[in-house]
Amino acid sequence: MKKRIILLALLVATGYGASAQLIKAPNEGSKVTFLTSVTPSNEAFFLKAPTTLWQDNADNTWYNTTDTEFTLTTPAQLAGLAQIVNDGNKFVGKTVIIGNDMDFGAHLWMPIGKGYQFPFSGIIKGNNKKISNIQINLPGGDFVGFVGQMFNGKIDNLTAVNVTVSGHDTVGSIVGNLSTNSTMDNCHAKNVNISGTDFNVGGLVGGLLTNSTISNSSAEGEVSGVNQGGGLVGTVWDKTSITKSYAKGNVTGQYIIGGFAGYSTMAFGPNRNNEISDSYTRSNVFAASERVGGFYGGPESNAITTNVYSTGTVNNVSASGGFAGFVAFMTGSNIYYDFTNAPLDPIGMYLAAPTTYDIMGWPSAQMKTQNLANLLNAARPTAVWYFDASKNDGYPTLAFEQALATSNSSAGSKIQVYPTVVIDFMTINSKDKNISYKVVDFSGRIIKSGLVTEGTVNLAQLSKGNYMLILQNGIETSSHKFFKK
Repeated sequence: MKKRIILLALLVATGYGASAQLIKAPNEGSKVTFLTSVTPSNEAFFLKAPTTLWQDNADNTWYNTTDTEFTLTTPAQLAGLAQIVNDGNKFVGKTVIIGNDMDFGAHLWMPIGKGYQFPFSGIIKGNNKKISNIQINLPGGDFVGFVGQMFNGKIDNLTAVNVTVSGHDTVGSIVGNLSTNSTMDNCHAKNVNISGTDFNVGGLVGGLLTNSTISNSSAEGEVSGVNQGGGLVGTVWDKTSITKSYAKGNVTGQYIIGGFAGYSTMAFGPNRNNEISDSYTRSNVFAASERVGGFYGGPESNAITTNVYSTGTVNNVSASGGFAGFVAFMTGSNIYYDFTNAPLDPIGMYLAAPTTYDIMGWPSAQMKTQNLANLLNAARPTAVWYFDASKNDGYPTLAFEQALATSNSSAGSKIQVYPTVVIDFMTINSKDKNISYKVVDFSGRIIKSGLVTEGTVNLAQLSKGNYMLILQNGIETSSHKFFKK
């Protein structure tokens, strides 16, 4: 097999790290018939989209060189952040807090960090806010997303809704390239249409690489590209981790296409693996040419995959697999896929000596059970997976979904809970005196539990951060988000 890899030494020498974009056409076989023309699948959308640019309507007057924390409350101010970063300020040591829900529909967006030369290296705190109607029309652009290139950065607690992106290489919704010691936690992209005319296209992130992680996150919608496309992430390489995350929708491309991740590839040294655990995909997957899998397009090397499942359809071309289109060197255990929807062998093609993996193809009825949740939990003392036949079409859900899916108060509930910003105590006002509680963080971990006494819950010992208070009042359950100050 021919492998064509382009590495730019200048990137490493100048401290910008490498990018998933630089991996080109891995294992490009003679069987592959390239499409003669690739156009963005959302091209028609941009014919009706605004032509004006946020970068021409930016407000950067909030910035000064002295402060290290900035709360931004308008799209124009965030456009100012993009302007500042794209002029060369990496925002090292600085934090941006999203202060309001924001609608970006008035103009086209320019990514924060427009390439490897101009990365964003600060912190974005989403503050559980929602950004909506993000439109990025850069069909010839690389590193394309709300944040284009993140290097030594962090983003958390952010939801993006109605994200339409046209790019070339390394394209995602919230981040195009999450690179080199960067983290993403509790970020969600809903109703996305992400289109790339080349490699590394994902519903949430295009490329994930070099000591970078994604956790408690999700992407839902349409993803299309040529090669290395996935429902959540396009390409992972050189020591990465994705955990407690999911993808839903449709993923299409030419080859190396997966419902969750497109491709796992090389590392810069030993023991630098790409780990995916406690995650699932319900994406339907289609490859025009070859190498397509329900979960992975191709975990070629350095891939460790545990406690995952996929449920989507997979079209039958050369090297189609219920789990993966092809593998070379992978460790996999406790993996399941819906054989009713994808009646295929677990792996479509082996690039190394065939190995027996712990992968099970089950019919839909068997997948939609408490038993599958139990197996995925793997006898751990704290549950990661839950089963509720009324949720997720009956397939198991993750712990963080339990917290996010419940409303701030149940319909008809007579319980009042306050304040939402807590210093020491939270008040529970209810005529019912027999109320139990659980405090859960956004990874689904139970921090504290007990009975409500004298109408209060003592939260003084909690660390600063966002939590969910889940109250059980007889047969009624309600959940309440709060921030511990």
